This record gives sequence, C-alpha cells and structure tokens, in this order.
Amino acid sequence: MADNTSFEAPRSPLQLLDSVPESTLRRLRQYSGRLATQAVHAMSERLPFFSDLEASQRASVQLVVQAAVVNFVEWMRNPSSDVGYTAQAFELVPQELTRRIALAQTVDMVRVTMEFFEEVVPLLARNEEQ
Repeated sequence: MADNTSFEAPRSPLQLLDSVPESTLRRLRQYSGRLATQAVHAMSERLPFFSDLEASQRASVQLVVQAAVVNFVEWMRNPSSDVGYTAQAFELVPQELTRRIALAQTVDMVRVTMEFFEEVVPLLARNEEQ
C-alpha cells in the first residue's frame, strides 16, 4: 500500500533565517548585554577555573561574549555579509588573560556559552514559529 504522505526536506539554516522576524533580532540585540552577563554567570557555575579569574578578566570575557551576540545578530540579518569583524571581538581580551587561560579552558568557555544560548535564546521568541 502506497504512503501518500509527502516528504518535506528539512530547511537549511539560511532558509530558517528568512523566517526570523526583525522584532526577534532586535530583541536579541537589545538583550545582548544581559545575555552576556548571564552567560558569564553560567561559566562561573559550570567551570571551576572561571571563578579563579580576576574580576577584570571575567569582564573581558563578558565583553567578548556580548560582541559575539551582536555580531551573530548582524550575521542573521545578512548572512552573506563579511563576518570577519567577529574575530575583532577577541582583540578586546588583554594579553594577561590570553596567557592565563589554556586552550582547553577556552574551548570549555565557548561550549558553556553555546549551551547557555541554546537554552535561553528560544525564550526570546514570542511564539513557536519564531
């Protein structure tokens, strides 16, 4: 017996971007500072070494996270644009911090930040479609 249900291929990330309302992008950018603060708090809770950093070093990490959020929103608005400026966020990091944090710790911070955003960013949507 033939199945008459049609198969719909999953949409690509670029196709999904077309369906993100401008209001959601504005909200994401508007909350970038708060989200960065909360992401740094998540790092403090989940990564034992993070609490050992000086306050100024944690603040530098927060600036990088906030710049990454803003850059991500800009990429979502125009995926074909030059996103090279994203790397400039890392220029904010003082040399003393780059010497203190091991590569594995940097990877852990990126992982925790991504996990945090995967948990929180959907809450900015006003409905299931967004």
